Amino acid sequence: MGLFSATKEIKKVKLLGIRSAEQTKIFGTYNSSLYCLIVQYTDNTKALIECESQEFQKKYLNFIEI
Repeated sequence: MGLFSATKEIKKVKLLGIRSAEQTKIFGTYNSSLYCLIVQYTDNTKALIECESQEFQKKYLNFIEI
């Protein structure tokens, strides 16, 4: 992390929905899932985030309340 990079700490996450996405590349079309989330940070600011499965599992999954 740099001196001026401000990373916020996540307080909790709410999953709004999942949608399927298609990406066309050189050799074909690939299907994937995109997750739509509301993220609340420890300073009580909120953000609407859309991410793919790998990022969702690594960064946000542990903050979802069941």
